Amino acid sequence: MQSVMYGEGRLEQAVHQLENALKHLDRSGDGDIEEGTRIYGQSVIRAFIQSWR
Repeated sequence: MQSVMYGEGRLEQAVHQLENALKHLDRSGDGDIEEGTRIYGQSVIRAFIQSWR
């Protein structure tokens, strides 16, 4: 979904969706996702956000 928005030039919406994904990762409990996976996912999402701003 984010790539479609990016391709159509709607970066604000794409960034908003990625920020929502970060919130979900931040709220996930210890048993929901491994810490290393959470950190990796957050870093990838933040890299996309930075490159699109």
